[in-house]
Amino acid sequence: MVKLKVAGSLGGKLVVAALVGLGVALPMVVLGVLALAVLVLAIVQCDPGSGSDCPGDCGRRNARRERLTGLIDERVSWLASRDGPAPCRAPDRDRARARRRRWE
Repeated sequence: MVKLKVAGSLGGKLVVAALVGLGVALPMVVLGVLALAVLVLAIVQCDPGSGSDCPGDCGRRNARRERLTGLIDERVSWLASRDGPAPCRAPDRDRARARRRRWE
């Protein structure tokens, strides 16, 4: 296992050294290799078989989307009725602090 780790590390360093050497000699070749690597990584990361529409942390995104939808709905209902003060996320002390900062 240690030999494999050392060989992988050495192999990676040799690849980087070869790319740097090619970059000095033939910059267009290196740009082509990098473009190909980016394309391959984009295709590999896509993975349509996972069954999920978002590759990252979907739970956090969905929770944020639901929270924002709730805030929008609250604002729309307030605009329709105009009962009481406008809905705001911040507590009263934060609202007052923001108002003070605006006038300073």
